[in-house]
Amino acid sequence: MRLGERAGSLPQNEGPADTIGCSSFIQNMSCRPRTTVRSARLTLSKVPEGLQGQKIIIDPARYLFSASLKSYAERNPGMSVPIFNALLTLGLYRRHLKTYERFIRSRAAHEQSLMEWVLRVPEEIAGLPGVGFIKRPGTCDGLDQAATIKSLHATLFIMARANRAVYIRDKSPLLSLISTGRRLQIVFVGQRR
Repeated sequence: MRLGERAGSLPQNEGPADTIGCSSFIQNMSCRPRTTVRSARLTLSKVPEGLQGQKIIIDPARYLFSASLKSYAERNPGMSVPIFNALLTLGLYRRHLKTYERFIRSRAAHEQSLMEWVLRVPEEIAGLPGVGFIKRPGTCDGLDQAATIKSLHATLFIMARANRAVYIRDKSPLLSLISTGRRLQIVFVGQRR
């Protein structure tokens, strides 16, 4: 390790593609505050498997099966809650857009219905750890090694508890975090399926 006198004087995130993507700067608490410690990254082959984590993709748009429903969601970005309530209530397959539109217009309490869904823990995520870290957009490497949540219920359960940085299973759900245009990659460290 080398000590640099000024923070920011050394390039960040350098190293080959098979290394863990984290900052190359850490603060050494035994040194004065302006001193930074530069450390080389550890290659993934040297990181214990339990610390590499399990990647999960959360992509609610994949449940908008028909082109007309995708188009409706794009034209009405504020209608995510009613759209997902309609999909959960009526089912995902073999419905025409008019059926979903009639359901959306005829119901007033979409938020309450969807909240009932996201309060129930789906079986699919029962084995996942209670906390996961959300990767920033643009850093979703290794998507071919990531698992995708298979049910809309589980997708919405996780999304309602995932802010910009972290997913917490025991957090109170927020329907404002649910959007047809939002896509997440969550890394669960220390436990693999």
